[in-house]
Amino acid sequence: MKSSIKILIVEDNIFTAQNIENSLKEFGYSTIDIAISSTQAIRKIKNNRPELILLDLHLKNGYTGIDVASHKEVLFRIPIIYITNVKDSQILLELQTTKPKAYLSKPIKEEELEFAVSLALNLSEKKGLQELGNGFNYNLETQKLLKNRKDIPLTKYENTLLHRLIIAKGELVRLEDLGILLWGGWNIQIGSSLRTLIGSLRKKIGSEMILNVPSLGYKLTLPKDKT
Repeated sequence: MKSSIKILIVEDNIFTAQNIENSLKEFGYSTIDIAISSTQAIRKIKNNRPELILLDLHLKNGYTGIDVASHKEVLFRIPIIYITNVKDSQILLELQTTKPKAYLSKPIKEEELEFAVSLALNLSEKKGLQELGNGFNYNLETQKLLKNRKDIPLTKYENTLLHRLIIAKGELVRLEDLGILLWGGWNIQIGSSLRTLIGSLRKKIGSEMILNVPSLGYKLTLPKDKT
């Protein structure tokens, strides 16, 4: 039951934390706690043993979310979702060492928050077939692309990219967010690799299905979006 899953929000802006808490309650989660500092977070983690931590990267008093994620009570034991707008490649590589389940950018979109939490907790919301049109479907449970019920082989990077575009439900996914997801950062070289990857995926599902918003990102044109 969602209501029994213990979630800890670590965010030093209490208004932001409360907004996240309210959204989570709308999704059906009710066992939610808030920590506004790294010290308070570690204490609550030891005492309450949360099953998921939503972790702001920038905390007050010189501490960061990485300090919390790297603590022996947390590292590789509790699923983490980072909340960050950072683009520094070195910091992003450091984040990757703590094996987060997802990243969220501020301002947080409710649909992305809901899916990220479901994904991190491995809940059933991520399961089922997503119709893509032109005979294509994507199985969110097995993460396989199908056309007319036959498997369409994808590389690891193609699959990760397509999966991310699908869960955005037709909304724009920013270039930087894709770079972080796929390669742990963003720079000119990664931008070139992303364009090559987009081209490769388009050859398999059709060029009209992936839309480019110049200098911003990409989005998927799902059947409900077509006129």
